[in-house]
Formats: sequence, structure tokens, C-alpha cells
Amino acid sequence: MSKKKKNNRIIRRIVGAVVVILLAAYFVFALFSYYNKKTVNFYEVEEGSLVKEHHISGLILRSEKPQESAASGYVSFYVPDQRKVSRGQKVYLIDSNGKLSEYLAANTDRMNNLNKYKLQQIKDNIRKASVTFDPVSFRESYDFKDSLDAMVLEYTDIDSLNSMMQELKARGISFSDFAAPETGIVSYDLDGYESVTSDEITSSLFDKNTYSKKRLKSGDLVEQGEPVYKLITDEKWYIAFEESEELKNELSDKNFLKISLTEKDITLSASYTTIASVDGKVYGLLTLDRYVIQYLADRFIDFEIITNDVSGLKIPDKSIVRKDFYVIPEEFKQTDDLGNAGFYKTTVTENGNSSKFIICDIYMTENGECYVDLNEQTDLKPGDVVSDPADPNGRSYAVNQKKPMEGVYNINKGYAVFKRIEKLESANGYTIVKRNTGHGLTVYDHIVLDAAQVTEGQVLYK
Repeated sequence: MSKKKKNNRIIRRIVGAVVVILLAAYFVFALFSYYNKKTVNFYEVEEGSLVKEHHISGLILRSEKPQESAASGYVSFYVPDQRKVSRGQKVYLIDSNGKLSEYLAANTDRMNNLNKYKLQQIKDNIRKASVTFDPVSFRESYDFKDSLDAMVLEYTDIDSLNSMMQELKARGISFSDFAAPETGIVSYDLDGYESVTSDEITSSLFDKNTYSKKRLKSGDLVEQGEPVYKLITDEKWYIAFEESEELKNELSDKNFLKISLTEKDITLSASYTTIASVDGKVYGLLTLDRYVIQYLADRFIDFEIITNDVSGLKIPDKSIVRKDFYVIPEEFKQTDDLGNAGFYKTTVTENGNSSKFIICDIYMTENGECYVDLNEQTDLKPGDVVSDPADPNGRSYAVNQKKPMEGVYNINKGYAVFKRIEKLESANGYTIVKRNTGHGLTVYDHIVLDAAQVTEGQVLYK
């Protein structure tokens, strides 16, 4: 009895050991499978758009007329920069010996006081400048000071000066003021490009490293005949730019372009043409009729040409896969009484040829060919012959030729199902595909993120 109990204990120990070993093996296998399992991620199809842009630096041309000083002396400006003036409106004065500013500073009580409206305008300009102040942009600070000086001089009562002319002469002070010869926008930036026309453009004009400009300010000494400001006499302005061969080909049939002026976030349409210039090169030329004042201080401008703006369904590039389909000439396609599409399969028998209508899954028709998925559920197989029973010539076609089709794997049902796509545009790792295609995608479909990880029909979850 004791021997039997001893044997039972041994058996139980052996069984227990085997169970422990099997459990350990199972856990090791489970851990190994877990850490070596490839996680298949999905992507939810969404509406989207892609914009193809060309980033370009262009040269600004305008109708610019430099105005030369009519006398030598110290200049002071009545008009702030980028202010529109009418013909005959005073723009600047020339103080022959520089004593006028000293006299004005010492005799402010003899000048007519600024009214509330004028004072408020000056305060408003100061307030705006304080809000937009940038400690890094020194030029803006100097431009504001020059503008404020011009406003103060503009608001000074010139009649008061004229009434004191005898006293001024006695003090050896003489000045002359000068008016705009025509209506336009005043600019004090002078760079030597004012007279350049579109047919005079050369590649050297685009070199920012050699570009320079100057700006006169009140109190500067000028010589007679020296340019003191310029008038912009037309609201229309132009952007000339160099074109790559790729861009030239893209724009060959365009008369208008959609462009984005990146610095000020302005998008608009501009007339487009090409010009042959004196250096033998062909340049692109945009014509704009708005925003001339906003870019009056600039000679160069960065902008984007938007050559393609498409919308549809957005999918990742790596989700796209190619699948081979059998192609059958469209002329053999038939429909049954219920409207189902398919082909008549011809079989040779002892009694002659017999035809049977086979319903087929036709994914698409392109260039006169039907793309057919001959899967296991279809009675039509590779190598079968199809024909048109109504054709008196008895023409037939052997199903052998394949052609690839692009698509993605849809996993809405838990396994990979091929869905075809029609590409519209690709950029930055994404593709926009056409909406509402047969055997295609819809918004919110789940597709395999990386098509290389699965095969068609693979079960991913239950």
C-alpha cells in the first residue's frame, strides 16, 4: 500500500512538472510572439487638400518719377512718406542756410497753434507707433521720426511764415517751397531703379547683395538737381521674376496666376505674361492693381505662385499599393436582365460552343478596357474565352492580359479589402484622391497605414 502511494506521488510530481514546463513554454512563446508581432496601424480617411506652391523672390517695378531739387540748401518735407498728394500741393522746402529750423524752434509762440484735430492726428500716430514698436527694427523708428517731422511741418501755418518774411530776410533767412508737378504717392526711398522698365531687366538686378538705396530726411543738405523724392503716378505695379524650366512649363498656358504675398499674408489673382529682355533671357511678369502703397518701401518681394490647389480624400503615400487586374476589352461587356455587368464565357463542347453569362466585379473601365478581379468566387478564370453571342463575326477574347491598378487596403470589416484610388495630387507624404469612385473610398474609412505590412484578405481583427 505504501509502495502504491509512493508511486502515485511520483506520478503527480511528474505530471506537475510537465504542466509547469508546458505553462512556462506557453508564456515564453506568448512573450516572444508579443514582442515580435508587427503592429498594423490604421489611418482614418479624411477630407483634405494639397496646394502646390513655388517660392519665388521677385523684383518690383512701378511708375516712379524722381523729382529733382529746384535749389541748393537744407531740405524739409511737408508730406509724410507714402502719402498721396495732388498736383500743386507743397511737398518740401529748401532752407538756403539752415537757419529757418532754428528760428522756428525759438518762435513757436508766434506760429498759429495746432488745432485739436491736428493734435489728435499726431497723438494717434504716436500711439500706433508705440503699439507696433520693434526694438530690432531701427529703420522703422527712424522712418516714424521723419514722418512725425513732416506732419509737424505740414501743420505749420505757412501764411505765418510769409507774414514774417521781412523779419526773416533781415535775419538772413530765406527759404523756398516746392509743389508736386502732378498727382501721385510720395516716396523718399531712392535706389536708381526708378527708370527701369520691364524690357530692361537683367539678372544682375535681382542681386540683393549689390542693392542699395538712400532716403533723404528733413535737415539734410541737398544740391540743386539732386533727386529729393519720387512720385508714384499709377496704382498699377509689376513683379518681375526669374523662371526655372519646370515653372516655365507649368505656366505655359496661363494668363492669370493665383499668388500669395507671404510677408503680409495676402492672396490674390494677378495677370501673367513673359517678357524677352535685353540680356536675351525670358522673365515672368505679374501685373497687380492693388496694394501698391503696402509695398512702396520694397524693391524685392517674396511670394508664392500657387499652380495647383486640389481637394478630395487625403491618404498617406505609404498606404498605397498596386494590384494586378485582368483586362478585357469593353466591347465584350454585357448586362443581364437585372442590370448586372459581366461577360459571356464561351466553352467548347462536343455539341459545339456554348455561352454562359458570368457576373463579374468590374473595378473600372479605362481606355476601352474593363479591369476585372478574377477571384475564387468568380466563375470566370484566367485563360477562359469571352465572346459576344450577338456578334455575327464570332469574335472572342482569351482572358490573359494583366494591368496594375493603384489602391489601398480597407479594413472596415476586420480584414484587408482592396479599394481603388484615382490620384489627383501628391506632396509632403500625402496624396489627394478623387471622391466617389467606384470600388473606392469614402470619408472615415479605415485603411492600413503601411500597405507593405499586410496582404489582401489578411484578417487583422475579429
